[in-house]
Amino acid sequence: MGRSPLLVLLLAACGEPGIEGLAAGDAGSNPSCTASCSDSGADTGPGAVEDAGSDSDRAEPDAGPGDAGTDCPLGPGASIHVDPTGSDSNDGLSADSPLATIQAGLALARPGDNVVLAPGEYLEDVDSVRDGAADAPITVVGPADAVVRGSWEDDDDDDRVVEIGHDHHVLCGFTIDGLSGDPALEASYHDKLLYVMGAALEDKPDPVVGLRVLFVTLRNAGGECVRLKYFTREAEIAHSTVGPCGIFDFTDGFSGDGKNGEGVYIGTAPEQLERNPTDTPDESNDNWIHDNAFDTRGNECVDIKEGASGNLVESNTCTGQRDPESGGMDSRGSGNAFFDNEIFGCAGAGVRLGGDGPEDGTNNEVRANDLHDNQNGGIKLEAWPQADICENAIEDNDGGAIVGSFAEDAADLDPTAPCP
Repeated sequence: MGRSPLLVLLLAACGEPGIEGLAAGDAGSNPSCTASCSDSGADTGPGAVEDAGSDSDRAEPDAGPGDAGTDCPLGPGASIHVDPTGSDSNDGLSADSPLATIQAGLALARPGDNVVLAPGEYLEDVDSVRDGAADAPITVVGPADAVVRGSWEDDDDDDRVVEIGHDHHVLCGFTIDGLSGDPALEASYHDKLLYVMGAALEDKPDPVVGLRVLFVTLRNAGGECVRLKYFTREAEIAHSTVGPCGIFDFTDGFSGDGKNGEGVYIGTAPEQLERNPTDTPDESNDNWIHDNAFDTRGNECVDIKEGASGNLVESNTCTGQRDPESGGMDSRGSGNAFFDNEIFGCAGAGVRLGGDGPEDGTNNEVRANDLHDNQNGGIKLEAWPQADICENAIEDNDGGAIVGSFAEDAADLDPTAPCP
């Protein structure tokens, strides 16, 4: 099947060679420079998932952590080793002299360096420190049993486990888990797991670009598992496992009464723009979400807000969405694309399109998706017109293939027909 003009433009924005390579299982643009990260199992809980110096002194990249398994790209610079049993007074230049915290590793890391995590639990909040470079990102890499759980010691109200506000970072292989303590207690969960946000420079948006999240497990978020907002651009979330999310709002007996709990939330809702550094519509554009496994047990697997466009969501599996008014995937912004996703077992529709205003959520593309066994339709149209909606497999969705306020406007649309 040929790609549409919109998809061609989106792929070009993300970098076509990298897309093709990753689709074939390559975790990075330099497959000869990788670290190997091992997998870990998961136990159960109510509503949750639990886990069982100077340049001349800097260490060269080594083979990286873990056993045979996931390949993570390593940068060309130094390897800075971190282990919860280490000490931040160590130099971190070898596994025998590790730092204790990821934050100390990021404070030392320069473009091209690798912060290499040993297995263990990291009870800290992590914030980026400085920009990497397009050809020399700052990389944090570890096995799946390197688990970042966040800290309860900070005085701020942000409650974000990992926060990225600088360009060109790679996160690969490890786990971000919002649960610390008894899974039956609401107070045991952090709100957001990964929070990515640009800044304002002279009262104008200063985008954050070039984040890559590869082979990461993100689980047990009180709210969103991943938030890409305020001019986050050209981010890639790939080959990762996401959920549960939205534990505050979607767990019986907890205090939340909203609908917050997205797997990946892109942009800013119009009513929240005043919370950003400027109230400019949030053009978090050209992000690429692919080859992930979502089971949110909260709200949308991917939710794209008004103002965000050029985002490509492809080759994901999505299930567990629990808001009947929305969908497994949702675009309230215009000019986004959903391609080759399997979306099933959702309380809402498979895909929902439409935003607050009549021009929001239009001209989106929905191609070659497998939409089945959703409780409120295959595709829900709350805005019209749209771009190509074609070659989708749509079966066993309550309400039919096309539902929503603009279903009659699309009466002649066959969403399963070949694409033009």
